[in-house]
Amino acid sequence: YAPIIESYGPTRALAPGRVLARSCGAGEKGQARCFPEAGRLNLIEFWATYCSGCVAQMPALRSKVESLRAEGIDLAVFSVDPLEGAEHIAPFVEETRLPGALVWYPNEQEAEAFAAKIELLSVPRLVLTDGEGRVLASDPQLELSTLDAQVRHWAELQARSL
Repeated sequence: YAPIIESYGPTRALAPGRVLARSCGAGEKGQARCFPEAGRLNLIEFWATYCSGCVAQMPALRSKVESLRAEGIDLAVFSVDPLEGAEHIAPFVEETRLPGALVWYPNEQEAEAFAAKIELLSVPRLVLTDGEGRVLASDPQLELSTLDAQVRHWAELQARSL
């Protein structure tokens, strides 16, 4: 994986082969939400309410996730806003159905610390991990247009290894 990781430049923390450390933030109804989830494929979408591209792709992402789940693929999905605190997100959640569990950080300082830790430089950013948090695919190779095919591929490989 070394040449691939280095090709990601400043976003090496989210490159395939790296392990995304488990992180917990706030979730709907004040419950703590942690990702990635052990033992499952995890699709993590990093986004922000101010990002028009992020908001615009939510319906298509939700549709793809629903289709994959209808095929029986066990996929944990997290919509993570690492750039803003709860005060920015709460009104948005009320009007938008997000494709998965929502995670955010209690204040902007924690959000910024998390974004810096994973070297997140821009949003939207899709990341697919295995149950141990190992990054299987991420932007730019993991795009909305190829998402379903890549998730199916990794689900098949995971099923074979059981």
